[in-house]
Amino acid sequence: DDVWRDIYTFNETWLKSVRKLDKKWTEYENLWRLTYRANGLFIWSSTVRDYVQKEFDCNFALDQIMERTETETNRPFATLNKLYQFVLEQAGGDVEVLRAALGVLISTARIKPLTHKALFELVPYKFSRQGLTEAAWDGILGRLQSVLYIDMNGVVRICHPSFLDFLNSKDRAGDFWTDPAQINVGIFQKCMRLMDCGLKFNICKLDSTFLPDQEVEDLQTRISTNIPESLQYSCIYWMDHLLLAKETGLIPDASARAMIRDFLCSI
Repeated sequence: DDVWRDIYTFNETWLKSVRKLDKKWTEYENLWRLTYRANGLFIWSSTVRDYVQKEFDCNFALDQIMERTETETNRPFATLNKLYQFVLEQAGGDVEVLRAALGVLISTARIKPLTHKALFELVPYKFSRQGLTEAAWDGILGRLQSVLYIDMNGVVRICHPSFLDFLNSKDRAGDFWTDPAQINVGIFQKCMRLMDCGLKFNICKLDSTFLPDQEVEDLQTRISTNIPESLQYSCIYWMDHLLLAKETGLIPDASARAMIRDFLCSI
């Protein structure tokens, strides 16, 4: 009962703060409709708020959400699944491109959250050829700000773990599910390519390569200036994506060994 009352109070507070909304939404009956629709999940109401407040027509957005997310009391996450599906559908664009973007995001998020630029640079070539340009990538992130956010350091973060759980479940995500094995194969290959092209002797342009790290006063500044975030990520985590890909059998041992051998020979 306390949870339901808290959700009701939360809905009442944010709905009254949105000037563009019709007063009907703050009436007792509609407030309880929204509260009941959350099915006891606070994240449902929070996501609705973030989505509606960013829409040009708040009333239409709220009407659409209420129409598309019927409550199923015997399936507690069904309403949340419908809300996430609705948000992704409204993102628009090519579904394949959207799936690729989400795949890269969830495959790296569990390892290390990255900036939008670094994430784009790790997009497998396969998806870049399908139209996932940097402009398209930034557009997708902009349209998903009810489930994602960019922190003060420019790092793209997922608002709630339930969104990750949703995307990782084929039954829940439906058309928006991306095979993690395929994504990890592509990211591993992209990591190898980034290292092959980006690594070089004295990459940080040190005055002397004989100095130990602790004696280089501005080492961290030199690292951030000369080594892109995507290259730093590749150097540390390429093995994680390789192992995840190998578990599925999509990268045979011989193929992985060949890629690694070619990389080592190139340097």
